[in-house]
Amino acid sequence: MIYDTLNNLPNYLGVSDNLDTVIEYIMARDITTLPAGRTRIDGDKAVATELTAEQKGEDLVIATDKIRMQFGENLEMVITRPDGTPLVRTHRQGRSVCGEVSEQMKQILESEGHDTSNLGAHDYPVQMMFDLDEGDDFYGLGDKTGFLNKKNYEYENWNSDIPQAHNEDYHALYKSIPVLFCKKKNDVYGMFFDNTFHSYLNLGKENPEYYFYGADDGNLDLYFLGGEKLTDLIEEYTYLTGRTPLPQRWTLGYQQSRWGYQCAEDIRDVAEHFRDLDIPCDAIHFDIDYMDGYRVFTWNDAKYGKPGDLIAEIKKQGFKTVTIIDPGTKVDPDYFMCKEGEENGYFATDNRIL
Repeated sequence: MIYDTLNNLPNYLGVSDNLDTVIEYIMARDITTLPAGRTRIDGDKAVATELTAEQKGEDLVIATDKIRMQFGENLEMVITRPDGTPLVRTHRQGRSVCGEVSEQMKQILESEGHDTSNLGAHDYPVQMMFDLDEGDDFYGLGDKTGFLNKKNYEYENWNSDIPQAHNEDYHALYKSIPVLFCKKKNDVYGMFFDNTFHSYLNLGKENPEYYFYGADDGNLDLYFLGGEKLTDLIEEYTYLTGRTPLPQRWTLGYQQSRWGYQCAEDIRDVAEHFRDLDIPCDAIHFDIDYMDGYRVFTWNDAKYGKPGDLIAEIKKQGFKTVTIIDPGTKVDPDYFMCKEGEENGYFATDNRIL
């Protein structure tokens, strides 16, 4: 671990104790939030990693035999291969929205009652910008709409259950996986942004000269992944976060999942059609309508029959059942979960990040 202060801001630089292609960089907004001897990986999986760290003029340079990182004033960062081949560098100019709305047009929009506060570029409390090179393509980010290549789109990491149509330009869906992979013309790299606050990624949509990450609060906690191919990046990222055990075989098959099955007859109809049409299907998901008034851990007897009967029925046809469980409790003083949570103080009472 190497600590440094650039522009009187506390910064933390560290090379992963398991791979010579993973480097963590934190720009802390408060000195008290700097890490102290922490680890994200359970158990002792450390592998010795050779690195060098030296001061070059006003810059700090960290290098392994795979990647080289140079940090300068104003959070400037340049990451290259040992031979100098560039991977990523911070964008040195400020944000500039291409085709930005003129002040005259803003006044017209405001006179018509429109909110114009978000029409221009505005900096986030936590933000880092990077140069966008010709030929750069972006992948990753998990549960997002749009094309496989995320270049020229913008996204948010803020879990959202929004009923509107999920078009290709939708910013956020049900979960947030803030890892980004860049495929350059002749190289690759990745970034994992470890911040639980509402965050934003604009991948060249605002301006083709740069892309940026921003967040409403927290630290800029960035892991740089420097593997030589995309599969290396996946291995490095999952080493940091943990890997899912191989699931049961049936989970790898097709599963029918949608909202809108109102009763047991809807489920039976779907199951029968799959088998009649000889379409392989291993599981059927029950959405929130199987619940009693949308209360988790309950069953709607009136619409879905006696608990267990429908599940046993479609099991004979070769279907597994997956029942949705929402991470929330309906506010109902007569509901057992609501009463238990209130009596035992289980519920969050404010929006602080702990």
